[in-house]
Parts: sequence; structure tokens; C-alpha cells
Amino acid sequence: MRDIFDTLVSCYFQAKNRLGQYPYDIKSFIREADFGVPRLAGYINSWSAGLDTTPHLVLVYEQMHKDAKLTIANLLEFIKADLDESVLEKAIQASDFQRMKKIEVDKGFPNPDLKTNTGVDNNALRAREGKVGNYTEYLDSKDIKYIKRTCDRLLNAQSKKMLNELELAL
Repeated sequence: MRDIFDTLVSCYFQAKNRLGQYPYDIKSFIREADFGVPRLAGYINSWSAGLDTTPHLVLVYEQMHKDAKLTIANLLEFIKADLDESVLEKAIQASDFQRMKKIEVDKGFPNPDLKTNTGVDNNALRAREGKVGNYTEYLDSKDIKYIKRTCDRLLNAQSKKMLNELELAL
């Protein structure tokens, strides 16, 4: 899971610059039923509904940024896998954001569905920015209010509860 605002910005750049599916600006995108807040809210509702009855661990993008080692250690504990500290350290180093970005630029992806359509445009990369809270560079106060109001209207009680527990509340 990731902050809804940052997720929408990321989805916008994916749809516009990577996949070429959306030709308009971000203000239109977040309001578009097939791409924006309504679609994201529907997606979150679709899987959060089962959380009360299913053992689960929701991984949070922001927690990975803050402490990747602890987040992955919690995942390994949840799936009852042994924790090898040295392997974990190597995995975290190998998955460093800048390293992933360099690999994407240098080698691309073997899967054609993951390849960028626009060369090495930073806003078309899967490893685009990797920042937490960067949405403020793309969304203004009206956009943020719209997102909050729409999420409040469309997200079900379980989704709102989950976001609150993950400290991703709107």
C-alpha cells in the first residue's frame, strides 16, 4: 500500500508517459473514473474487504523507505521464513532505488509489457522518483480536497480502517 496522493501521481505518469493511455493533464486524470480516484478507491475496496477474515500483512511503501530492513524482517516473520541478516542486507542493497533505476535505463525489462514507450524519459520510468510525499509538486489544494472528499465518499469502512491503521489516513 502507498499513500493515495503519491499513488495517483505515479499512476498518472504511468498512464500518460509510460503506456500512452492518457493524453490529458493530472487534474483531469485524478477525476477520470477509468483512471483516477474512483478507480483507485474501487481497487482498494476490492481487496480490503477481506482483511478482517484473512490473515494478512499489508506492506507500506512509506515504511519501506523509512526502514526497509525492519519491513522485510516483518514480512519474513509473517510468512514464517528464516531471517538471514547477511542475505537480507545484500537484498536491500541490490534493490536500492537508484540501482533499480540505472538497471531500467541501461537494460530495460525483458517483458515487453514493462518496457517504456518513450525511451529514457524519467517520467516514463517505473523507477521514476521514489520519493515520499512528492505529490505536492503535482497536486494543488483543490486537487487534494477533491481526492479527500472522493475517497471519503467511495472508500468502504474497511478501507478507511486499514488506511488509518497504516497511518495513511486522508
